[in-house]
Amino acid sequence: MKLFYIILFFGIILNNTSFAQDEPIPSKEAIRSTLFNYSYVEFNLEYYNFNSSEHLLSQTGTGLLKVNKNAYFAMQYDISTAWLNNSSYVSLGDLSFSFTRNFYSKKYHDPGFQGIATSLKLFVPTGTVEYLSGSENWKLEPSVYFGWIFKNRKNYFTNKLRVNFSMANSDNVPKSKTLVRYEATLGYENDKFWIASTADNRLFIDNSEYYLLGKIEFGYKFNASNGLFTSFISSIIGDYFYEYYFSLGYYKTF
Repeated sequence: MKLFYIILFFGIILNNTSFAQDEPIPSKEAIRSTLFNYSYVEFNLEYYNFNSSEHLLSQTGTGLLKVNKNAYFAMQYDISTAWLNNSSYVSLGDLSFSFTRNFYSKKYHDPGFQGIATSLKLFVPTGTVEYLSGSENWKLEPSVYFGWIFKNRKNYFTNKLRVNFSMANSDNVPKSKTLVRYEATLGYENDKFWIASTADNRLFIDNSEYYLLGKIEFGYKFNASNGLFTSFISSIIGDYFYEYYFSLGYYKTF
């Protein structure tokens, strides 16, 4: 599995590496390669395999509204079905709200640095630990995102650093540990599809436990405003979170 991610990583680098000066990708067609500049909705089916007797299927919906030129507000919900020891349980997952501010580069959509996005996300504990749908903790997650587009205007490299910490917890569950995540993504995007590979580094500050997950994502564009995407995540170092994850989703931009 590790060899597969390495091969994909270098395959994306070598794919279409000419330096021809093509026209910049219009903002609404650049789904993953640069800072978003649009409102959108997306719906996902997400499957988590924790072990042979614990599985979770989530139906997740996300809506992001462009408030002004640089600011965005988003809300996310999910409804989950858990299979635990041959029994199934349906529950509401944690609800989240986030506010994002983009600081676009002066040469946004030109090759090079694209800018920085800062975000603050609030998790409302509407899910339950028992049914794998939530942490039963009120949590905050500040994050920063930045990235580059290569000279061919198709290959890209993005980074996201975030810290997830608990503000309060229910009486019957422990306080969630503080988690730091750094995700580095190398991908390729044109006007028809995108493909990307991500190294997802996760570190618990409380006990210095480190985990590494690998992600592969592929998206297909029906047109400039909507399409499908799928992703697969597998544990590489450690298995605290899950053995593997698979998702299938639909998006539409406005």
